[in-house]
Amino acid sequence: MTDAVRCGLANSIAFSAILGRAGLLEAFFVSLIGTIGYELNRNIIEGIGFDYGHTFKIFVYGGFFGLMLGLLLRIKENTPERSTERHLRYTGTLYSGAMALVGTVFTWVFFPMIVMDPPQSTQPISTHAIYTAPISIMYGLAGSTVICVGFSYFINAKLMVRDVIYGTIAGGIAVSSASYYITNPVWAMLVGSVAGIIQAIGNSI
Repeated sequence: MTDAVRCGLANSIAFSAILGRAGLLEAFFVSLIGTIGYELNRNIIEGIGFDYGHTFKIFVYGGFFGLMLGLLLRIKENTPERSTERHLRYTGTLYSGAMALVGTVFTWVFFPMIVMDPPQSTQPISTHAIYTAPISIMYGLAGSTVICVGFSYFINAKLMVRDVIYGTIAGGIAVSSASYYITNPVWAMLVGSVAGIIQAIGNSI
């Protein structure tokens, strides 16, 4: 079940690269091909390495898949008349912002869950880490969200919805990739806060 959540998250990351510029048929093919690719990638990683926090299974794979999708769409849109840059679903609205914030709530639910089922490996895993890792992720999500909101106000003189969304996800990724090695919640908040700061500055640039 947790692998299904990870696969869905990886496909969501990949599809976000063409969000607003692709329709339901494209989403179907992303889910179909992305799931096959995820399983292939998962088996390779489990055979040759240890991926606690599932950084390579979810985020590296999803980011690379999204990059390939973006490049393919860019080739298709080389001519101005075929561009979808000004498409209605590509622009921000109150509805799209509200839906994105609802999706951010799911981040708080699923990010702690994906580390509660560690990969089967010859490398020993501390039993207490299975319980402390989700808590560390919650601390990291809180730190990244609060700091990113503050920096968003400081840099843009107003709250940007994308800063709240991206800052939360950045903190979750940063902490989950190291959650089995974080033994003190202070480090989780520090890692999440730094991720939120970098994300807010990156968005402004």
